[in-house]
Amino acid sequence: MSKNQKIKLKQSVTNNKPDINDLNLLNQPMISLNNQNTMFINNTIKIFVINNTLPTIIYKQLSNEYPTLKNILFLDTNKNTLLSSNHRCQFNINKNNLNQSILSSLWYDFIEYNLSSKFIKDLHDLFSFPVLYHLPFNHTNLEIEFQIGYNLPIFNNNYYLNSQQSLIDKDVIYMGWFLMRKDDDDSIGGNLEIYNNKKKITTIPYQNNCLVILENIQNKMENDNGNSKEEKIYFAFSPKQITLHSQRYISFSVKLRI
Repeated sequence: MSKNQKIKLKQSVTNNKPDINDLNLLNQPMISLNNQNTMFINNTIKIFVINNTLPTIIYKQLSNEYPTLKNILFLDTNKNTLLSSNHRCQFNINKNNLNQSILSSLWYDFIEYNLSSKFIKDLHDLFSFPVLYHLPFNHTNLEIEFQIGYNLPIFNNNYYLNSQQSLIDKDVIYMGWFLMRKDDDDSIGGNLEIYNNKKKITTIPYQNNCLVILENIQNKMENDNGNSKEEKIYFAFSPKQITLHSQRYISFSVKLRI
């Protein structure tokens, strides 16, 4: 192959590579859903796990441009809390406080999409959660709460021996986590666990580019004897061994607008 042919081939490959700055996130499907990358867990509650959720080119740049721990600590709503092993540092984002100063342009577009009614409609169209069948569905009547942050490294195993369970609020219609494990993170533990009335029903490994979303069924249900019982849904991240790696994930919840 001549030198000129090599130059033309290199130019051809370069020109065929998509320019991430030209991607309009609000005008294309963000979630890749197919039989190969989607796992449906049908226990008492409806849970979807979507591997390779975002196109690789978008995910890699989002991962490289993840907001720094310094910036998140600056905006952390719990900044006065003593920092310790596995402490969750995060800031809440909504349409009124979308702060572009700490975000890359891609992250700004990504969060803008996640806060949009289109994102809620896309989720509804993809997953069709039964709980929404009982509501006059209108995606403009739903609102989303969005958090981005880190779980700090584990400095002392004695501090974090058991899963720290968190109750999902009753007013949440569905909740999700977008896991963004770094490629060099070799830590052990930190897997997402889902509980129904304190009984663990599934564990999702901590990984990269993975969306987990569940339907919240915390309402009165009848048991086999015809008596009503209250369902409570919890989530937790499993214990981790000592590590210098922080854990990265985004969480969000969708609620009916009051």
